[in-house]
Amino acid sequence: MQPDAIVSPVEAEAVRKVWRRILPFTFALLLFAQIDKHNIAFAGLTMRQDLGLSATVFGLAVSIFYVGFIIFEIPSNVVMARVGARIWLSRIAITLGLASVATMFATGPQSLLVIRFLLGVAEAGMVPGLLLYFTYWFPRAYRARANGWLLVSMPVAGVVTAILSGAILDLNGALGLAGWQWLFLLLGTPSILMGIAGAWYLTDRPDRARWLSDPEKSALTASLAEARPQAAATTQAKGLGWAHALFSRDVMFLAIANLGVFITLAVLTSWAPQIVRTVVPNESFTLFGFIAALPALAAAITIPVWARRSDLKNERKWHIVIATAFSVGGLLLAMSTEIPWLKLTGLIMCSMGAYGGYGVFWSLVTQVLPERHRPAGIAMIHAAGTAGAMLSPVVVGYLRDATGSFSAGLLFAAVMLTISLVLLALVGERGPAAALAKDAHQGAH
Repeated sequence: MQPDAIVSPVEAEAVRKVWRRILPFTFALLLFAQIDKHNIAFAGLTMRQDLGLSATVFGLAVSIFYVGFIIFEIPSNVVMARVGARIWLSRIAITLGLASVATMFATGPQSLLVIRFLLGVAEAGMVPGLLLYFTYWFPRAYRARANGWLLVSMPVAGVVTAILSGAILDLNGALGLAGWQWLFLLLGTPSILMGIAGAWYLTDRPDRARWLSDPEKSALTASLAEARPQAAATTQAKGLGWAHALFSRDVMFLAIANLGVFITLAVLTSWAPQIVRTVVPNESFTLFGFIAALPALAAAITIPVWARRSDLKNERKWHIVIATAFSVGGLLLAMSTEIPWLKLTGLIMCSMGAYGGYGVFWSLVTQVLPERHRPAGIAMIHAAGTAGAMLSPVVVGYLRDATGSFSAGLLFAAVMLTISLVLLALVGERGPAAALAKDAHQGAH
């Protein structure tokens, strides 16, 4: 079904209700989770001096978050599929909010590393859980736009964090707290509140939605069933199991490509504030925050526009490839110049391309993965990306200490993202799930 194809009025109304009910709340849930994950980038502007952190140690503090994240990523998604999104997503939000607030009590490198590890354990499964949750609610014809709008929360989090962090850091000394301590306290609390609200607001599946009429439930369930690939049954019929689905060529290409994408996203979230600070070294933190928000703001505008175009064209792969190439160009521009406005332009290009492609990426993933393997498959691909996010801050921090410049770190990200671009171009347009379903259909005739 094409995104704008004629559908029944009942189905159209059901999708509108899902859009209004599910998307805004999950958007906010992910928004505050992203703020809690990355607010350390801004806290580091003053926390590094207070706690005596070198760039390498600071990069390690950012990266160790992802160790706990990776360990618990797949188990978290499998548990969510069993106990339901309402309970599990709420649990994630509450615990990550508590861990984020606890970062204000760090007294040195060791305590900071322990808290950051626990934050990763707490947040494990949030993004893949939400992406899996959307497959329960949004038919395939709407999914790129739904995923895109959800993932807009990632760059919007960058905008909000930049603007709020600049103002909060200027609270330094109020009530005896450092500015970075106020940062973790004020930005961590909303996740706790969102988790408490989610426990009663979220609904696991359409058949349990009291806010849908019975005809709307039936129409939406039927539409979701029509959109499901038949690959689960087909893989069983061919004697192929989860290993074939999760370790097929295309799935592995997507996992490795996601690693390169996350390396770039980690550069943007962990180091872009400090790179921008070198562009405007003498401005107040408040004004600096608005300038640092520009790359994320540009990405927030790009994601829904590019995702909508992907849905309208019913094409995924080349939308991702083109956006990724644009991001590589931005990295190369940012690393090759010391002219402030050109360096900032490069970061904006990088952010637009990386986030724009990422908004479409997960729609391609769900085409490739058979339905019954999506909980583990989505988590596995996301975990591979998370490994890139773990690697990036340490490598870039080390290169910054070794060279005295961020250029080498940006080159590292550009090389890894170019590898991602090549692998994405090699992914089959429809993926093994659709191919197996097609084979089964032809065999039946």
